[in-house]
Amino acid sequence: MARLPVLFFVTAFLISACNNSNGNRPSGNQQAAQAATNELPGQAVYQKNCKICHGSKGDLGLSGAANLRKSTLTPDEKIGVITFGRNGMAPHKDILTAEEIDQVAAYIETLHDE
Repeated sequence: MARLPVLFFVTAFLISACNNSNGNRPSGNQQAAQAATNELPGQAVYQKNCKICHGSKGDLGLSGAANLRKSTLTPDEKIGVITFGRNGMAPHKDILTAEEIDQVAAYIETLHDE
């Protein structure tokens, strides 16, 4: 039973680390850097907000995060999970714009195993 409170606090810490309270609208310099590196739409937002739990390739699985490479969710279902959260994942509706959520959901599609 002593593990349950520790697990709760670790999970709470990781969820809060996934949130971005500083906003995430890229500056002009960030937009130029993104264009220069040929990142896919949603990739920079994913790297900033999702990578800590899901990993760069979507398969890290930290604190029970879903393996995005094996996800069977539809694009609309992904948008719903990103927007409203699910299980241990925090909602991102107040962190990301609707456009950013759509872009991240589309970017996640590129991570799927072939």
